[in-house]
Amino acid sequence: MCGRFINTNKINKLKKIFDIKQNNESLEDTPSYNIAPSNKVNIIINNTYLQIEKAEWGIKYKIPSNFHEKQNQQYKTFINSRLETITEKILFKESFFKKRCLIPANGWYEWAIIKGKKIPHFIEVSPQETIYFAGIWKFSNFKLSPKKTFSIITKAANKLIDDIHFRMPVILTSNEAMIFMEEKEEIYLKNNFISTIEEDLNYYPVSKYVNSPLNDSKTCIKPINIKEYEHDFSSIV
Repeated sequence: MCGRFINTNKINKLKKIFDIKQNNESLEDTPSYNIAPSNKVNIIINNTYLQIEKAEWGIKYKIPSNFHEKQNQQYKTFINSRLETITEKILFKESFFKKRCLIPANGWYEWAIIKGKKIPHFIEVSPQETIYFAGIWKFSNFKLSPKKTFSIITKAANKLIDDIHFRMPVILTSNEAMIFMEEKEEIYLKNNFISTIEEDLNYYPVSKYVNSPLNDSKTCIKPINIKEYEHDFSSIV
């Protein structure tokens, strides 16, 4: 899965890479080292032409707790969408074909379980090279609001990082990202899709400082020695 990531990319840089002509002064250009679900993020969508918009991380789906008592409806939030089933799920299928998006990033976090403790790790293409998560977007409620929400597409983790987590976001180079946005069929992103950039992935442990979404600074990605966790449990090997 992908539950936290960083984005330090400047909007002007993204505009040059994707030849985006739009001029939206309301977009923020502040780097973030700890993006969490429900945060508003700059994403790239194809709305006749490529443009950058701000969207909330997490597609909300209204689920009736009792189909005969629709007043008891609850919402479930999907921050990730599985590549293996994305063309089968009603919630995601239409977006996969008509509302794809790119989420610029420079790495993401996963929590490995070591000696029963969750240890945060930062995964990147060193050093914090720009990558793009493949995603889908939806209107939160088109009848009431044009606000956009998005979900990151995930797949099985590759052999370089599956010790940390068994899932990973679908990552793309800028060239792969363009193909993903232009191709309207599912052919390009098959279940066994492997980006050319995946072979360069690496990871390292970071401080529990990142555990709180309120902490948002370079400290989040600062490498630490795994032995710094020894005060929590004895003998890490």
